[in-house]
Amino acid sequence: MAEFAVSLVVEKLTNLLSQQAAYLDGVSQKIVHLRNELRWMRSFLKDADMKKEENDLMQQWVSDIRDVAYETEEVIETYVSRAAAQGAFDFVTKPFYLYKVGREIESIRSRIREISGRRETYGVARNGRGGAEGSAANERLRWWRQPSPHVEEDDIIELVEDTKALLTQLTSMESRRRVVSIIGMGVQTKKLIHLWVAEGFLPQEGEETAEGVAEKCLNELIDRCMIQVGRLSSLGRVKTVRIHDLLRDLAISQGREEIFLEIHHGNKAEPSESMKFITETRQSHQNLSQQSPEGMQSILAMINVERKRMKIGFIEKKLNVIYKNFKLLRVLDMEGVRVVSLPDTVGSLIQLRYLGLRKTNLEEELPLSIGNLQNLQTLDLRYSCFLKRIPNVIWKMVQLRHLLLYTPFDSPDSGHLRMDTLSNLQSLPYIEAGNWIDNGGLANMTSLRQLGIDGLSREQVTSVISTLERLKDIQSLSLLLTEQEMFPTLTGLSCCEHLQKLCFYGKMEKLPDPQEFPPNLVKLKLYNSQLPRDSITKFGRLPNLEMLVLGDGSYNWREMVFVSESFPKLEILRFHLLKELEDWIIEESAMPKLKHLVINRCEKLKRIPDGLKLATTLKELEIVGMPVEFEYRLRTKDFSEFKHTPSWQSPTCRLARGTIRLTEHSSNMLARTFLPVRQVHVNFLEYHCHGFTVL
Repeated sequence: MAEFAVSLVVEKLTNLLSQQAAYLDGVSQKIVHLRNELRWMRSFLKDADMKKEENDLMQQWVSDIRDVAYETEEVIETYVSRAAAQGAFDFVTKPFYLYKVGREIESIRSRIREISGRRETYGVARNGRGGAEGSAANERLRWWRQPSPHVEEDDIIELVEDTKALLTQLTSMESRRRVVSIIGMGVQTKKLIHLWVAEGFLPQEGEETAEGVAEKCLNELIDRCMIQVGRLSSLGRVKTVRIHDLLRDLAISQGREEIFLEIHHGNKAEPSESMKFITETRQSHQNLSQQSPEGMQSILAMINVERKRMKIGFIEKKLNVIYKNFKLLRVLDMEGVRVVSLPDTVGSLIQLRYLGLRKTNLEEELPLSIGNLQNLQTLDLRYSCFLKRIPNVIWKMVQLRHLLLYTPFDSPDSGHLRMDTLSNLQSLPYIEAGNWIDNGGLANMTSLRQLGIDGLSREQVTSVISTLERLKDIQSLSLLLTEQEMFPTLTGLSCCEHLQKLCFYGKMEKLPDPQEFPPNLVKLKLYNSQLPRDSITKFGRLPNLEMLVLGDGSYNWREMVFVSESFPKLEILRFHLLKELEDWIIEESAMPKLKHLVINRCEKLKRIPDGLKLATTLKELEIVGMPVEFEYRLRTKDFSEFKHTPSWQSPTCRLARGTIRLTEHSSNMLARTFLPVRQVHVNFLEYHCHGFTVL
């Protein structure tokens, strides 16, 4: 852990010297010397972390190095923060602050020399373990680090206390219908990666982005069985991960021992209100409101509040201390916290890299002061359903890498934003069309990998497509037209070699020929496209297509034919609300690799195609909202004719994958029947089965 802390500080000092050179003028040479001494010390820590448990002197020596590394980081970042807040200081105050930080750096270098002297004086760096014992330990370590395949794991953790709490709640319920959601551990890999990048935990690897390095580290942890795969995406990428409870306890214990993190449980104002903060800290642990501002690096806030009993302003009061005092915060994640406003003081957190406001109750408009967050890398506003507008200050956040705005009901107004300075932006999955497209905003986003634009006109689509030639790294593109508009011919996509995912929402008069699509297209989604009749034949000739989604209004013809040898790599096929489709024909050798088929509310479709019954690769067949006659035929006739019988699901038989609405005598049955269930998903159609109502 100490070696990691020193390596982290060395990396941060290197970055500060290059990125904040203007603020460090006058002390940069001293910082270089300090960084080099920490690098030298790091070389003695490679084995020290493992040996400290067997030697009290070694443990103290390692602790001293870790503390001096943290102190170094705080001194330099505090100076940079003050300089940034005051415009690099004026001629009067700058000499004073330079003198002060210079003395602090010299004091730290003196401490480093003392620590180095103790190593020689007390011999704390001598080897502790013999060769045979060390070899056996290494062999055990290699055994534990055997790689594991990326598979979804159903049974993982026995959470004894949580299970007791669940059973207590269920058995004490009143005799009326209630809704109970059972959710297993498990989050989102994208969020985890963004947090790691914001914390600066990752070493630079050549030209690889920090996100790329983080993904490699995540996969390595999975391969070493240190974390487990929760869910996979439709195309097999790790979507969520989870950790075994024993490893979690070990990590928390180690973090506290190393003065690296703490969990604070806020005082309960009343039984319905509780708040928990997970903080990365560098100081002795106190109450959150009393903790030293110099020591706080990250805050992840989680709250469980019953809305009907919540006092107005309760949460804002709890959080207000953060905005005022913790100037060195890098991460502030308030996902799910029911905060309704952000004060102007949030703009004083100028070291902030990650601001998570997902699923908050933010209203009206964000404060103008968020434009001060010039180091911000991730701004997450998804599912903040009451937020109406974002002030036009995003362009000031020149380090922004992920701007996440989408809300499914009423997304905040975003078309007016200026975007031409965001050359580091990688993720922009949703934004409204506006002048930023033609005013250099899109063309300057040279790092962009994910882009989604809503409310486009035909002319704006042409502009976007022509600009894609400059966006060499684009991997995912979603274009949504305004009503009554029609896509132009989408030529020009063939130049996007890295583009793997396409989503189009709007009428298409003419499809590009197969050779005009992106050459490495893997995933294609279409909605309201009103496709020409020959479109399916064109899609079938796309050589690398693995997933096809035909959504509401995409195909309005009575018959659909998958010709022989079409869709050579297709693994996932989804039909949603194809209201006119009656006959679906699959010719021999079409879709030879199909694994997963979803048919959702295609109400005129009469039966499963005979060609599908010959498939040997089909593993999952999901039927949702289909007529009773269709399901009856599938059960009684079609299913017995499959050459290779797939597993199949429909809402009538998905009890263990629904949200459970309890009836009067159901709670004990639930405890007995579903105790092994770790995760239960929501399905919004309602069916009755064995005393339960499944949503």
